[in-house]
Amino acid sequence: MKSYNLNEIKISADTQLIEALSFLDSSETDLLFVFNKKQPIGYVPDSAIRQYLIKKQSFNTQIGNLAVKDFYKIQDIDANFIKNYFITNAHAEFLPILNGSEVKIFYRSDFFPLQVKENLKDVPVVIMAGGEGRRLRPYTEILPKPLLPLDGSTIIERIISKFRAYKINNFVITINYKADLIKSYFQALKPHYNVSFIQEPKPLGTAGSLSYLKNFSTKPFFVSNCDILINTDYQKIYNFHVSKKFDISLIAAVMPYQVPYGICEVDENFSLLEIQEKPTFYYLVNSGLYIINPNLIDIIPENQAFDMTQFINLVHKLDGKVGVYPISAQSWQDFGQLDLYEKTLTKKLKNSTENEV
Repeated sequence: MKSYNLNEIKISADTQLIEALSFLDSSETDLLFVFNKKQPIGYVPDSAIRQYLIKKQSFNTQIGNLAVKDFYKIQDIDANFIKNYFITNAHAEFLPILNGSEVKIFYRSDFFPLQVKENLKDVPVVIMAGGEGRRLRPYTEILPKPLLPLDGSTIIERIISKFRAYKINNFVITINYKADLIKSYFQALKPHYNVSFIQEPKPLGTAGSLSYLKNFSTKPFFVSNCDILINTDYQKIYNFHVSKKFDISLIAAVMPYQVPYGICEVDENFSLLEIQEKPTFYYLVNSGLYIINPNLIDIIPENQAFDMTQFINLVHKLDGKVGVYPISAQSWQDFGQLDLYEKTLTKKLKNSTENEV
């Protein structure tokens, strides 16, 4: 069971799903309570929002349209009531109880432990850090991309800190370009977690070095690019991958793109139906974070360049299951491009200067 203050998880019925997704990514809640003005009208599970976005590709839908109105306002309930609820409602993941300003969420897994919820403590993380970082030149002519400064630390330490928040302790870093600098950095850092290295004999692309990881894990593991930060609940991502029985899951950011022109919709007789002025479209963009089942390592060719896109396409070709977990654009930071990295540095420097004043 989890308890929340209602104000932490309440949302207006006219909120667009793309905004609700950003709300969820920045919180640890499994659902949002939907209000029409001051009246609660229901709740929407986190999973329902992400599933709707994937299936419908409709990002401007109001969250009130997805609200489940089956919630209870009961102060004193017993375990039998809750258990019977889950028996009667076979597809319900949880039961929210609204009690004044408090929301209590009871989970099916509390009563029927067959539902998979993995602890992340023993899940390893692989960080792909062998590239030259050409898009970040001239910085990477001196330092390898993982060691570029960010928030008083380095990019790779910031990535690791995200996983450390979930008590993850084992990290494997694949290296090639300026490998000795990366090794020396961690030797001097003396971190309170385990770090090992895979040194590529030559550049092996974004997935090729994974071929060296045979037998290194018995459970699905995270793989991250060395130039991205994902600000969302990693436990949710992992549970999604395991419960859906995917072979590989990729985390995709919902990115808006606004066409800078009026778009003409025309019928078969070339008659204008309407003009949409500067419409915004949304796309699911690969963020560079993955969860991979260990048995897939065997299909990666050894000692040759192999990119993650080739890897995923091969999994598809072999009838493997590839999942996509959507997150908001605000939850993804990509430092692999020079303008975005410099923009981040400039913003941090400005905030630091203003704080000193």
